[in-house]
Amino acid sequence: METVSWSGAFSVNVKEIDEQHRRFLRFLREAYAKIGMQLKPGELNPLLDRLMEHANEHFATEEKYFAEFKYEYGAHHIELHEKIRTEIVEFRERHKNDLSANLTWELVDFLENWLLDHVMKHDKLYMETFNAHGLY
Repeated sequence: METVSWSGAFSVNVKEIDEQHRRFLRFLREAYAKIGMQLKPGELNPLLDRLMEHANEHFATEEKYFAEFKYEYGAHHIELHEKIRTEIVEFRERHKNDLSANLTWELVDFLENWLLDHVMKHDKLYMETFNAHGLY
């Protein structure tokens, strides 16, 4: 079984952000590799910690440009970022008590949905604004 791979269709035509999106794919692959494994308490925590650290860095990058370019959908997009952060924290909390394979599948689904929904629908919306301001 194989998970989602990077495709030019995911590109927002901004090198810095595309590289950050590619890093999210590495987290997805890492979570996918844990499916079917017998997890120990806290075993996913390092992955979730790195995921949260990267999410914060990535969202700060986007939000910096939202403010700089006065992106009209910036406030809504920031709300989506907060929802993603909350979901990562919830995964970490649930992992303390739930070691089932379902949690790993849920994490994979969450990361795939983030890529397919958030990047493809929401991040694509700022591409034109960012490019119009010379950001590639």
